[in-house]
Amino acid sequence: MILTNEQHFRDVFHSASIGIAYVGLTGQWLQVNQQICEIVGYTQQELLERTFQDITHPEDLEADLEYMRRLLISEIQTYSMEKRYIRKNGSHVWIYLTVALVRSPKGEPEYFISVIKDISERKQIQEKLNLLAYYDVLTGLPNRFKFLETLHQCIESTRANPDNLFSVLYLSLDQYRVIKYSLGHSQSDKLLIEVVRRFLSCLNHSHVLARVGEDEFAILIRNERNAENITTIANRLREQVMKSPFKLNPPFESFTINIGIVNSTIGSDQPEDFLRAADTAMHYAKLQGRDSTVVFEKAMQQSALELLQLETDLQQAIKSQQLYLSYQPIVSLKTGSIAGFEALIRWQHPTRGIVLPTEFIPLVEETGLIVSITEWVLETANRQLSLWQKEFFNQSSLSMSVNLPGIQFTQPNLIEFIDRLLLKFGLKGENLKIEITESMLVDNTKQVIVVLEKLKARNIQLSIDDFGTGYSCFSYLHSLPIDNLKIDRSFINQITGNRKKLGIVRAIVTLARDLGLNVIAEGVETAEQLNILRELGCDYAQGYFFSKPLDTKEVDNFMRNSLGKKAEVRNQKVGSLSRQ
Repeated sequence: MILTNEQHFRDVFHSASIGIAYVGLTGQWLQVNQQICEIVGYTQQELLERTFQDITHPEDLEADLEYMRRLLISEIQTYSMEKRYIRKNGSHVWIYLTVALVRSPKGEPEYFISVIKDISERKQIQEKLNLLAYYDVLTGLPNRFKFLETLHQCIESTRANPDNLFSVLYLSLDQYRVIKYSLGHSQSDKLLIEVVRRFLSCLNHSHVLARVGEDEFAILIRNERNAENITTIANRLREQVMKSPFKLNPPFESFTINIGIVNSTIGSDQPEDFLRAADTAMHYAKLQGRDSTVVFEKAMQQSALELLQLETDLQQAIKSQQLYLSYQPIVSLKTGSIAGFEALIRWQHPTRGIVLPTEFIPLVEETGLIVSITEWVLETANRQLSLWQKEFFNQSSLSMSVNLPGIQFTQPNLIEFIDRLLLKFGLKGENLKIEITESMLVDNTKQVIVVLEKLKARNIQLSIDDFGTGYSCFSYLHSLPIDNLKIDRSFINQITGNRKKLGIVRAIVTLARDLGLNVIAEGVETAEQLNILRELGCDYAQGYFFSKPLDTKEVDNFMRNSLGKKAEVRNQKVGSLSRQ
C-alpha cells in the first residue's frame, strides 16, 4: 500500500508546484496531486480511473514504455524525457517527466514515482525560435537553412535509390532591390507575398519552395525524370508572375524572373553544391537577358567565379571613381553640324583595362545600384553640357542624350531630380534627350507613358533606342510622346550589302516621317553608309565615321575642328541605291 504517517510528506505531495504521481506497474494512476490535474485538465477521480497510456500522445508512448521496461530490469535507475499528454479538452501539453521505480525490501518492483513539470511555455519559445531559424518570417516559407536540410535528405534518398532523381530551381526577381526602393517596404512586402502565392499555385505538395535570399527563391522537385517537365514548370512559374498586374499602391505592372536549373546527376553529395550550381546557372540566365532559363553545366563554375570577382571589383570601382563618361558626337546630316552627344558610361578597371557596359551593367542592375549610377550619369552629363555651352558660345542648341533604364521610371522623384539638374546647370528642356528601349514600353506601358508625358511637357526630347531590335511597339507608337527613333547599328552596318536590312531602314525612316519623328542612325562607319542614309532622308547619325566616343579633352578638340568635319559631311557625294 502507498501509505504514510507523515503529515508533512502529504502536505508536500499535494501542495507541490510540480506534478507528482504514483503509477502502477501496468500504468494505472494510483495517486496524483492537484498540480497534475491542473496540467492535464482532469479531476483526481477522473485520472484514477485511467492509465498514463490513456493520456500520453501516441507518438511518445513507445519511448516511454521502453524506458519503463529498462527500469523494471534494473538496466537504468531513473529516466527523464520530454513528452506530450493529451488534455481533457483534446489539446496537448508538453511536460518534462522524471520517473523512478520503488521496490519492496525484497527487491520486487512495486510502483513508479513520476515527477511532472509543464514545459509548454518553453516549448512554445523553442518552436518560435525554430521558426525564426528555419522559416522566413514574411512569407512563411522554409529559409535557406531549412531548404539545405531538406535537400540533404533528398540527396541521401537518391544515394540509397539512384532512381530517386531530383532537380533544384533557383529563381531571381529582376531588379527587386530597386523596385523595393521605389515602392517602399510595406508595398514591396505585399509584392513578395503575392509572388509567393503565384509560385505556389504552380507547384504540388511534393515540391519544396523556399526563400533563400531577399529576392531569390529555390524549388526542390523530386522524382521527376523528364527534363522537359522541369522546363515546363519553370515556364509556368514565369507566366504566373507576369500574367497580370500586382494590385499595389502605386500599381505595379510586372517584372521578369531568371531561373537556373541543376539536376541530381552533377556528381555531388553536398546540398550546398547543388544550390550553388543552380545559382550559377541563374546568373548565366541573367547574362543572356531578362526572363531566361539556363540549365547548369560544369564549365560554368569558373566563369561564375570570374563574374563574382567582377561584381566585387564593381563595388570598389564606384567607391574609387573608376567609372567615367565618354561622349559620342551626333551629327545633323542636313547641315553637317554637331547636334549633340550621347553620354556613354565606361569603367577603367585597374588590371583589366576598359570594361564595356555590356559586361558590368547587368551587375549594376542586379546589385540595385543602377538608380544611383544613372542619377550620377545624368548629373555628370548635364554639367559637362553646360560647360561646353559656355565655352563654345554658338553651341547653345547642343543636346545631351542619356539612356534611362526602365527601373528609373518607377522612381517617384525622377521628374523632380531632372528639374533640379536643368535649373542647377542653366539648361533648357530641349537640351536633354532621354533614350528608352522598346521593351520598357511593352513591360510597363502605362507607367512609362505617364512619366514620358511629364518629360515632354518640359520640352525634353524622347528617343526610342535600338528601334526594331526588341519588342515591336508599332501598335501604339502613334500615341507615344516620342521625338526620335534610333536605328540600331546592326541594321546600319549591313545596308550596303543586304537588301532586307536596307528595306528595314527605309521602312523605319518612312514610318518616322509619317509620324513626324526624327531618325538617328547609330554605328555609321563608312562614307557609303552615310550616303545611303542621307538619300533615305535620315536626320542624324553617329558612329566612328564621325568620331569614336571621346573624353572631355578630346571633345574640346573635336568641337574646335568641327567646321572641317561639317564641310566634309556637307560635301560627301550621295551614291546610287540602284545597286542595292
